[in-house]
Amino acid sequence: THPDPRSEQYAITCQGRRHPYQLKATYLSDPLRPTVLIHIRLAAPAHAAPLSLYVRYDAALNGNGTNDSGQVAGSALVAHDDQGHYGPVASALIANPALAGATTGYAGAGDDAAVSFRTRFTAGPRYMQAGPGNIVQGAYVPLRANGEADLALGFGGAETAALSTARASL
Repeated sequence: THPDPRSEQYAITCQGRRHPYQLKATYLSDPLRPTVLIHIRLAAPAHAAPLSLYVRYDAALNGNGTNDSGQVAGSALVAHDDQGHYGPVASALIANPALAGATTGYAGAGDDAAVSFRTRFTAGPRYMQAGPGNIVQGAYVPLRANGEADLALGFGGAETAALSTARASL
């Protein structure tokens, strides 16, 4: 990802209280496409235990999360809502390096990736699709040797359009 240096960016930095790490996520929008780009950097001291990074995505398309459907499409997380008052809308979340171990489930249920993150420190069992309902998606984010990864969250009128948009931005 090579954003225009004039693009507005928003960065969030988190530091571990009990474990020595720093996670920085920098968000910016693609000026040419309906995509949010996220650059991740996870750093820890050389003596620290290896860290793993996971993403949890709660689509909440069409202004709410009550009627979303989603699926794992290769290394992408795609979702759509065809019944909202804004018309059909879809999203696709991809990464470089590619997401792994992806899953799709229902918010707060046993197949919600966040439940597995808290209890197993992994995304847990893999479910390939869920919906309609308040779905959430999760995946392991592999990091480059320098502790960085890039994500793209693309939008469109259908899952294929959202995925094409995300790929063109990343």
